[in-house]
Amino acid sequence: MDGEITIGTNLSTDKFDKQIAQLEKKMKKEEDKKLVIETKLGSQESDLEQAIKKTDELADAYQRLKKVQDTLASGNATPAQFAEFQDLQATYGSLEQLGANFDKALSKQDALEQKVAQTRYRYDEINTSVSEYQQKIAGIQLQKQVSEVERLKEGFKSVGGVVRPVILGVQHQVAVHR
Repeated sequence: MDGEITIGTNLSTDKFDKQIAQLEKKMKKEEDKKLVIETKLGSQESDLEQAIKKTDELADAYQRLKKVQDTLASGNATPAQFAEFQDLQATYGSLEQLGANFDKALSKQDALEQKVAQTRYRYDEINTSVSEYQQKIAGIQLQKQVSEVERLKEGFKSVGGVVRPVILGVQHQVAVHR
């Protein structure tokens, strides 16, 4: 006897590794979708921001044109107010045209708000899926570690059954040789 003990353990972690690989593959697909949706969402939010600015501009122009038009109708307009009236009409058209353009811009803004809300909802769904995959992977990794510890315990138990008789035999030989 040369005093060496070899502990053989066969850690079977293939099933855990396969599960993790499958979940990571699914998670990667979701993350790819997330990147596409992030780009789409950014574009939609930019379009919405521009639509809001346009709607605000038209609303402001409508209020100014209406005010100047009322002042002109009362006969108390200054030359500056008359010039403002002409500038507003040249830029935006009549009060009716301006009102129609405002309504169109507001409809466009509403449609874009709905698109952004839908895209954000989809984005949140994907984030939830990715988080669930991460949690599942962490759970499987924990199961894998527990399994490895259990296999090591079993390995030590089997070694313990072999080591005791060997130790007793060595003690017996030592006692006989004394």
